Amino acid sequence: MTTFARALLVGAIALAACKGGDKAGEMTPATAGDKAPVAASPKAGADLTGGAKAPAGITLTPTPVPFGTASIPTGDGWGVPKDAQPMQVEGKDGTVVMFQSQDGIQPEQLDEYLTEYDKVQKRDAPKYAETARVKGTVGGEAAARVEGTFDNGTKFKTRDYVIITKGGKVVNLSGRAPVGPAADQLPALVDAIAASVKL
Repeated sequence: MTTFARALLVGAIALAACKGGDKAGEMTPATAGDKAPVAASPKAGADLTGGAKAPAGITLTPTPVPFGTASIPTGDGWGVPKDAQPMQVEGKDGTVVMFQSQDGIQPEQLDEYLTEYDKVQKRDAPKYAETARVKGTVGGEAAARVEGTFDNGTKFKTRDYVIITKGGKVVNLSGRAPVGPAADQLPALVDAIAASVKL
């Protein structure tokens, strides 16, 4: 399990952790005082996105991503950096949304995957702490939504989706935004993007 989770996650997390002023490769380990995740249990099979819409003033445009298509922010201040690995879209307010996928992971491995996901976040993102986790579905596929925080000199909030298809593909949609107005609209933005995913 460790190998497949780390292969998928290390690039996205390291990239997000280094943004905002840290020198490349300089990571601060999570502190011993990090809070334990807060678990939540929605109704079995509940769609985690709730048909979310983009925040006011943000236009979402259907775009090819590594796992199919998703509607991503476009227009003033939004861009997709050329050759970014993983694929990502960035906003002028410091928001970053990343897209990754990998084959060979089954829906029944969701809990195991989430355990590894948390370990990799804590290893690679400065002072990362998971604050909430909810399991359900996205587009009829097994999924979890994970929220957290990290601090690389700037405090960030995170909102991520892990979706595992019946065909054995894991999709990771990760959102990061600095605390403030950008982080306030991050949940609606990431939920709307997740609701638009077509695998």
